[in-house]
Amino acid sequence: MLSDSEFNNWLSKQEPAQAATCADLRSAVLRGAPNLAEAINLGRWLKGYIFYTAEPGSMVFALGAVGQRSVAFHAMPWYGSSDLRAKYQADMEPFVAGRSCFHFSDRDDIPHAALNGIIQGTDTYVAMVRGMPSPRT
Repeated sequence: MLSDSEFNNWLSKQEPAQAATCADLRSAVLRGAPNLAEAINLGRWLKGYIFYTAEPGSMVFALGAVGQRSVAFHAMPWYGSSDLRAKYQADMEPFVAGRSCFHFSDRDDIPHAALNGIIQGTDTYVAMVRGMPSPRT
């Protein structure tokens, strides 16, 4: 997990509204999926984003600034689950920016209940990727 200093340094490179949105999204992931590792991605794809991983080389969530206004939030449980997409489609549709990606321009617009439901799908997604039976929820 990133230290408070590392996270605050990462946030300082963003516009204030983006920083506030990123802080909210990070809190949601840390609360809903506390077993994921958190690190700043140094690879070529989404370089500089915060990655949340279940094991090396696997990205479950990614968080980063887009331009000077938006924040991108990649959610692989959403991508990997038709059940989550069906359940939360109406709430998340205005923010969909790709198969696994959402863009948020205002932290007050984040549909937290839907987002938390997607994050709660983490264990099922990780089990699916590992080829294991999914945990009971």
